[in-house]
Amino acid sequence: MKIDKEFKNIFLVGPSRCGKTTTATIFQREYGYTHIIMDAIIETMMEIYPNLGIKHGNLQSEEFINFLKSYSKNLFKYTKHNIIDLEVLDPIDAKKIINEDESTIIYMGYPNITPEEKLAQTRKYDSQFDWTRNMSDGELLELFKKHIETSKLIEVEAKKYGYKFIDTSFNRENRVKQEIQQLIEQGELYRTNESYKRYYR
Repeated sequence: MKIDKEFKNIFLVGPSRCGKTTTATIFQREYGYTHIIMDAIIETMMEIYPNLGIKHGNLQSEEFINFLKSYSKNLFKYTKHNIIDLEVLDPIDAKKIINEDESTIIYMGYPNITPEEKLAQTRKYDSQFDWTRNMSDGELLELFKKHIETSKLIEVEAKKYGYKFIDTSFNRENRVKQEIQQLIEQGELYRTNESYKRYYR
């Protein structure tokens, strides 16, 4: 199945190691999406314009929300079928950014796993490109404890605001493929023709 002009742009949000890259890769391969890694943009902003206050650890700030809103508006004006992955975007802030006829947001996390199980998963699949290779088991256990709690909060908040949440605690790739297929079959990823008019009036 090939993507056509009617598919929405996607914001993909969740803690590190929840499967955002895996999910974006599937959308790229199967449906022609362009994967945009927000971390790279944030790090560039930190290097060149540190005075703007856009940085990791401050992604719930008004500055970042305004930046993301403007960036996505301009991106969607000139391109189609983008998937933007980022670690933090509260559902209440997503409502300020997203035009739901042209974009959607998918939240991900691992709320139903222990830190020890997540550590074992990570070590099993670590590649030379994964930043987790440079962290000790103790450091990762502490990190995963925080991410698991964050995942639980994200799941509740996402459902509260009517957004999709994918639990990637176990069988991550199969779960992601099933959820994507379901979204496609239910027509939840289709963009309306009317949405293009906001840019070309």
